[in-house]
Amino acid sequence: MATESGGTLRAERTANEVVVRLPSPNRLLRALLPDEAVKHLYAAQREQLLALRSILDAAITRIEEAETEGANLGPRRTEITVE
Repeated sequence: MATESGGTLRAERTANEVVVRLPSPNRLLRALLPDEAVKHLYAAQREQLLALRSILDAAITRIEEAETEGANLGPRRTEITVE
């Protein structure tokens, strides 16, 4: 895994993905922005986390359904006719 860092940004690269990490802006937000703007930004962050939770829940449901179907069906075979 290659890591590049400089200042406040940290990027990690693997064979299949790139992860960019940013520092938590909490102190900066509170110091520079009005309270109402900070409130909206936190609400937006919460919505992003709720969206991620929905995606994870859906993925877990698909896995559980596949496990249940796999347990009930046993091994599957498909006959292919070659002419």
